[in-house]
Amino acid sequence: MSNLEEIQITLLEIFTKNKNHFKNNNLDIYNKIMEFEKLDYENYFIDFVDNHFELMDSNKNKIYNCDPFYDANYRVKNIINENMIDLISSNITKSVHYDDGLNAYKFASEYISFVDTDVKINKFIFIGTLLGVHINDIDNKISAKSYLIIEPNIEIFRLSMFLTDYSVIGTNSKVFFCIGFEEEELEININKFYNYEYRYNTKIQFELASQKELYLLDDISIKLMQNNPMTYPFSEYMLSMKRGYRYLKECSNGILNINSINDLFKNKPILYLGAGPSISKSVEWIYLNQDRFIIVASSAILKKLELLSIIPDVIIVIDGQKDVILKQFDVSSCMYDSSIIFASIKIDTNVFKKLNSDKLYLIQDSFELFVDYGILTGVTVGDIGISLLLKLGVKKLYLFGFDACIEPISGKTHDSCHHSSRKINTKNKGNTYSNHIVKVKGNFLDEVETFIFYTGMIDNISNILLLSNSKVFNLSNGAYFKNSTPLKKEDINFDNLELIDKVLLQDEIVAMLNNNLKKELDKNDLDYIKKEKKILDKVKRLKIKNIEQSISKLKSSYKNSVTIQILEKFLYLTSPYKERYNNEELQFKQLQKVINEFESINKELV
Repeated sequence: MSNLEEIQITLLEIFTKNKNHFKNNNLDIYNKIMEFEKLDYENYFIDFVDNHFELMDSNKNKIYNCDPFYDANYRVKNIINENMIDLISSNITKSVHYDDGLNAYKFASEYISFVDTDVKINKFIFIGTLLGVHINDIDNKISAKSYLIIEPNIEIFRLSMFLTDYSVIGTNSKVFFCIGFEEEELEININKFYNYEYRYNTKIQFELASQKELYLLDDISIKLMQNNPMTYPFSEYMLSMKRGYRYLKECSNGILNINSINDLFKNKPILYLGAGPSISKSVEWIYLNQDRFIIVASSAILKKLELLSIIPDVIIVIDGQKDVILKQFDVSSCMYDSSIIFASIKIDTNVFKKLNSDKLYLIQDSFELFVDYGILTGVTVGDIGISLLLKLGVKKLYLFGFDACIEPISGKTHDSCHHSSRKINTKNKGNTYSNHIVKVKGNFLDEVETFIFYTGMIDNISNILLLSNSKVFNLSNGAYFKNSTPLKKEDINFDNLELIDKVLLQDEIVAMLNNNLKKELDKNDLDYIKKEKKILDKVKRLKIKNIEQSISKLKSSYKNSVTIQILEKFLYLTSPYKERYNNEELQFKQLQKVINEFESINKELV
């Protein structure tokens, strides 16, 4: 038998071993391989040239152009420390502060005063496989806890199965595969990888197979950062609980059951207004056409509407901060006194006092204080507001001012009346925001520039619209939302939009809302609160060692416990910091603060 024949037999043995491994352990990958083989075509192949294996395309062009074993050895010796996605910020800003509750940024910032230990890399991403020999060799060197292996080309991955033993990688590690994928599949696998052993979400190293896969890096980084527990941390849920129970007693209307209403606006068209820069030159157009739409406004746009005395029919308030929202309502009271106001149960106490009237309706947004009273998707007034309107039965929704981008010409981030409005020069490489700016598909333009943290809102809106049968038109010159229809305001057919009797319609809306309110705790609520108190008593007995495992064990016994769910979000935020700064004592002290906050909430319910 010749050496070449022996090599071919060895390759086939490795391939067969891999195929059996995937059949027994990852049926999705196995099925993809089998479906590809049925196609019976070849764009790539492995050749043995110059005494080494080479990945070739159908035109006999070398794709690898290197001995894969030499390349693997080189990669192992030269693992690039710069190839790192750092998920922990060492510059914690006071972006959101609450005087009457816990603040997540304080919890995170307490760790960074300690020495940053040299953390072992426990999570590793292979972006592209080529022939994959380096995957085995890097695994042998670093022995990470988990790997994410990404290869967009199913044929190239199949060829790597002849040279790479994928079965041994999973012996002591958890391996996530994303092979020959659609965009949604990439996001799902990144989320699984992120959520597995979340305490190791400190620094995630990656190896780029070649420059051809470089385009994936931005997408991977964005999707990892969208999971940032600081985006909507545990403290927001505790704030919703604390204020929600209090407002149930104090609000004129109590809390609205959004699950029980599905035709609130009588099929009338809704114009939902945000404070994006695209709306700046359109106030007069809104004024002239306000009687053809039900005007719904985020509170951030009130000052702009006040310029022409455009009084919204409905106002949506989500943010729990005090100063920011009070500034938004620093307008003539006639701008909101007669409007129906939907507000989150976590709005600030001073804002609540300012708005509390028979037209204020509190809603559960991202936290379900009362079961079956509805919960909304998103974390901003844009995505939560859209989720709310669609849930309440809007059939035709026009979005204006939800740009979710940097205005292409002016560089503005918001309308000029918005407190956060600023201009960004994205062409200036020295700009402090440059590392956080990415390009996304535009609504009217091919692409627009936006901040990484806006991409979460863009994805949320796209996912919300995917689940809706309503017609949604985006009038904004900003980011494109999947499942919406780009439409310029000049192209709206007003022949199909009749004048609306706003007074009559509002009376009907108020009557429907008033029939779907919770104004006090019932027996089921009180029984649930008692059960949560007992669970909290168990949490109080936890010891400093193995907090994650202890809370996970409690979760298996109390899957629907709000207390456990919030504590798990507390761990998602603090455990990576604990791991990186090697400080379990601090995490335990912080846990006591969370327990004390729970107990203070319980005292208010007595």
